[in-house]
Amino acid sequence: MGEAGRSCIAALVLAAGSSTRFAAGNKLLAEVSGKPLIAWTITAFVEAGISSIFVVTGPEPERVQSALGELPVQFVRNPNHLAGMGGSIAAGVAALGEDIAAVLISPGDMPGISAELVRSLISAFEAGGGERIVRPLLPDGRPGHPVVWPRRFFPKLTQLSGPEGGRTLLRELASEIEQMPWSDPAVALDIDTVEELERYRAAKQEPHNS
Repeated sequence: MGEAGRSCIAALVLAAGSSTRFAAGNKLLAEVSGKPLIAWTITAFVEAGISSIFVVTGPEPERVQSALGELPVQFVRNPNHLAGMGGSIAAGVAALGEDIAAVLISPGDMPGISAELVRSLISAFEAGGGERIVRPLLPDGRPGHPVVWPRRFFPKLTQLSGPEGGRTLLRELASEIEQMPWSDPAVALDIDTVEELERYRAAKQEPHNS
């Protein structure tokens, strides 16, 4: 498909969580290296050449939109965000255009996702004929994000609900998944607490302030 064809692959970033375990407010707006946590996730998609990037918001949609500034994203509101991640995935996938052949889905609290990873996932997806789910797999067996979903699974994604997100569907479709080996543990690093954010900042030699 190549770089130009990546307009047919969208990215969906989930930003509708309530950050209930994060004592300092909305974790996605916490600053890391001069920009909000969620901006790192989105920047990886931009740098990988993804031109259709959707962000699903729940609480504080205006603050999230403001924090993302000039990044080329479209916003989808999940009014029922308290019901869990599944509904956010459903709302985001329902907003995708008919020209979208696949979508990379990621939580917004994954600052270690890189453009290299995104490009590698797309290459693996294309090499498999664009029909299989692709996700990164660490040497210790942990799966990572983002996950590439072909269009043929969009109807199932739009039926998701509840806190499980896509995990139940991934278990159901295990035979349809290609595990792409990846060595960087950042693909499995999400930030749920202030302590986890502090450790991540320390690893990046960041000052400890919010």
